[in-house]
Amino acid sequence: MDDEYDIFYLAFGKAVLAAQGFEFNLGTLLISLDRLIQGNLTVEALFALDEKYSRLTMGQLLVQLRTKISVSKSIEERLKEGLNNRNFLIHRFYSEEAECLISEMNIDKMVNRMDEMRQSLLNADSDVKALILGIDNISGFPQEFVEQEHIKLLNKYGRKE
Repeated sequence: MDDEYDIFYLAFGKAVLAAQGFEFNLGTLLISLDRLIQGNLTVEALFALDEKYSRLTMGQLLVQLRTKISVSKSIEERLKEGLNNRNFLIHRFYSEEAECLISEMNIDKMVNRMDEMRQSLLNADSDVKALILGIDNISGFPQEFVEQEHIKLLNKYGRKE
């Protein structure tokens, strides 16, 4: 029976990874906005912001974003859809879909649903990444500098890439 579910597990895992990437990049976007507002920040200040935003829920990250910038209606809708899909995957999936998982006949349906959620999350994440690049360019921080700074931050605080 487990073999029949492997395709579902793969689709679910891809959707959850897309959700985590979206959430991580929301924090990165907020840090980019803080840097735009405050100017160049030390590695310590960047780490403190990372810690601050890492402790927030995804909904709280979006609230923080809305206090800093306005986005188009279409981006806002994709961000909300991404949040809803992330919350469903992380908080409600099993309780709401356990019946479907019991029946192997529903595997294709569940895989399609996971693929749709993943695409929604990737779309929202793509919007966030575009905002990060735009803000970093406005701030005068070329992408190469930001990436080098990221590596320094990871090395200084013991995180592995």
